[in-house]
Amino acid sequence: MKMHRHVVLTSIIIVILLAALALFFFWIEETIPQNNEAENTPDEVVIDNSQEPEDQLYLTIMTHMEQSFMDDKDEDVFLEHVEQLRYAMELAQEVGAILSIESEKPFAIANRAWSVPILREILEHGHGVQTHCDLGSRYTGVDLTAEEYSEAFKENKILVDGLIGEENNIGCSGGAGINDWVTAASLAGFKYLNGIVAGHLLAMDYENRPGEKWTDDYISNEGWHDNLPEDLYESIYPIPLADSNDLIADDDPVIIIMSGTIGPLYYQYEDGDLCIKNGNCELTSEDIDTAVSTILDIAEHYDSERGVAKITIYVQSVLYDEENEMVLKYFFSEMAKLEEQNIIQFGTHKEIYEAYIEQTGFDL
Repeated sequence: MKMHRHVVLTSIIIVILLAALALFFFWIEETIPQNNEAENTPDEVVIDNSQEPEDQLYLTIMTHMEQSFMDDKDEDVFLEHVEQLRYAMELAQEVGAILSIESEKPFAIANRAWSVPILREILEHGHGVQTHCDLGSRYTGVDLTAEEYSEAFKENKILVDGLIGEENNIGCSGGAGINDWVTAASLAGFKYLNGIVAGHLLAMDYENRPGEKWTDDYISNEGWHDNLPEDLYESIYPIPLADSNDLIADDDPVIIIMSGTIGPLYYQYEDGDLCIKNGNCELTSEDIDTAVSTILDIAEHYDSERGVAKITIYVQSVLYDEENEMVLKYFFSEMAKLEEQNIIQFGTHKEIYEAYIEQTGFDL
């Protein structure tokens, strides 16, 4: 009987010891990493998520501070524009979007006249700032040498240089006309031009233009602001130019042109000419949906083997108003979704130019 009790007691002790040993090994397995692969897994995930393809389709959200604005003459007008741009930055920064603000003379002068350095503020918030070159018929419609024409570009550039630094202001939009705008812009210190339109064809002999449609008469009276290149899928790729003789890429460029414009945001859905004529170009969610559809269509045709490419959508400063808040937030959120899906990447024009130069090795 005593022997039986001894055997039972011994068995119980052994069971308890085995259970304790099993718990000990379970604790070790759960608390101590067992191999290097497990240790590295989190780092590998982070690295993979942060990688971006070398060749990227960029999106710029562009706003022009126009030649027709009265900022330098009327402080209230200027402060209203400042409020609009600060509101735009607030909306953009909520989703990590990037703006590109391009200034003509009146707005640049007003930065100093009214002691509100908003262009510097925009740059310091990580957005793009450059010059707008709406040079006027006294330059664009009168025969000038490239050196003479460059003075018009310089007048605008110097004003913006003084606000954000020459090194940050290396591009402009516009500059179209009958004179050699490529050489003139380069002589003025610009490295790239965006906002390429039919007006730029006036500097070319008729036979060098991209089609029979582009006569002087058509360009001057109807089609000045028609975006070029006309093929939207082709227009997204930068073109290196040595002069204004044509829009065919040169091996020794002095300017890079970057187009890819899909037009103003507020009439993506409507027919632009018709809604302007009828005065009903209201910004709606349908405009946003159409813009998204257009960008997706371009992205589907984008050839990553050709490298850096750019889509630009134009948003007028007047649209940055709290009355449009719901639609504007929808716009920025939809653009952010496209970036999250790696369909586009936000960028400034300067960043895109620099990416293109790194890709091609051009020395401008």
